[in-house]
Amino acid sequence: MGIKRLLPTLLSGVTLSVGSRSAPLLYVSSSQINFQVPYEVSPGTVDVTVTTPGGTAKTTATVTAVAPAIFTYGNNWAVVQNQDYTLNAAANPARVGSYITLYGTGGGAVAPPVATANAAPVSTTSQTIAKISASINGVAAQVSFAGLTGGAVGLLQVTIQIPAVPSGNYAITLQSAGVTSNSPTIAVTQ
Repeated sequence: MGIKRLLPTLLSGVTLSVGSRSAPLLYVSSSQINFQVPYEVSPGTVDVTVTTPGGTAKTTATVTAVAPAIFTYGNNWAVVQNQDYTLNAAANPARVGSYITLYGTGGGAVAPPVATANAAPVSTTSQTIAKISASINGVAAQVSFAGLTGGAVGLLQVTIQIPAVPSGNYAITLQSAGVTSNSPTIAVTQ
């Protein structure tokens, strides 16, 4: 059976709504709030309201069906596991032809669907409905899976085969529905 974790909509005295929907909260500090945009929010301009013990702040935001973004660490390195499950880095490159697992957000709706605030099941895979493609140094890379990471809430996982590029450090990007992600770095070796 898959793991099911409901994220709270109240954390450290803070609530956040996107449109008319309460957003599940992952992290709250005095300078940052990490939250899941509820799947039920339709694309378009929406009101965002943050309520804290100190007051309420309102703004607007644009919600899109997809907005792929690659998680980063350090000096703009992509959060990528090499085929042997080690973290990709300059001193630990992925081999050409091997498979890497990239982590990010913004893949959009999945099938089968996962309810807002719930972890993706471990026993079944929820794949993105919108096609996701990838490139490394501008060279198309084969995507063998794009979907949610089992046991996590809203965590995009993309499995990519490293294309034939020379050894080096390169930008990696995702594309979906005409939207291109950020371009952090990965290391590749022959």
